[in-house]
Amino acid sequence: MTNFLFWNINRKPLGGLISTLAQQHDVDVIILAESGIEPMRLRGFEFAPSPGVSVRVFTRFGHQFIRNVADGARYSIRELKLPGCIPVLIAMLHLPILNVNEKSQESECFMTALLIRDTEAHVGHERTLVVGDFNLNPFNAGIASAAGFNAVMHRDIARRGSRRIRGERYPFFYNPMWNHFGDERQPAAGTYYYDKSDHMAYYWHMFDQVLVRPALLSRLPVPAVTIPTSSGSVSLVGQNGRPDTRSGSDHLPIVFSLNLKESLP
Repeated sequence: MTNFLFWNINRKPLGGLISTLAQQHDVDVIILAESGIEPMRLRGFEFAPSPGVSVRVFTRFGHQFIRNVADGARYSIRELKLPGCIPVLIAMLHLPILNVNEKSQESECFMTALLIRDTEAHVGHERTLVVGDFNLNPFNAGIASAAGFNAVMHRDIARRGSRRIRGERYPFFYNPMWNHFGDERQPAAGTYYYDKSDHMAYYWHMFDQVLVRPALLSRLPVPAVTIPTSSGSVSLVGQNGRPDTRSGSDHLPIVFSLNLKESLP
């Protein structure tokens, strides 16, 4: 398995917690949003630079195995090709913040999803995952609509490959983050908590997500994603169960795995 960690660290010096998380979960690729961590501060990991983007990438292997394909102010698309493994595209995002107009956020999703489809056409495959801080929930239009990421909650639907609307093909993503809403099976009911004085309040949000194309579904384990609430002996949540900004970030991290070996067992 190749193991990935994504975390929006809220511009905080959390290198020690990140290193401990990486050791706990045997992480191979670390993707950070809002990171001011110096490239040499994560022991055992190599910085994979990318110009002008708001995400930083660190790997256990040489950066020559994760080449830049496309970069912008809020995204970086890389192709990861490890020895003995299939090549995959990784689109890493940090989309506009919560108080931006939702229609503008949706437009960002529509444009980014189109860019990803164009990149897939350029490299010649749809073995793609998208990971990052979307600043939207899985049910928001930018994530769920066909013109957006077209991300669905069930593997069987995603396995159809795509849907057609008025003759246009829209490829699916599978969104495993739906499985993590609520308090039934885990201590955290999302990755971000926001308590506003308004008639409509979700409180818990799932802004930090990973989306997977159908071509990679057979390589994605069940369950697909973990939301860690501690790093070693340090709790990332307070006694109220919400992200604790004193010890960590205002976001919780996510950890996920893919079997990228050329031949599956």
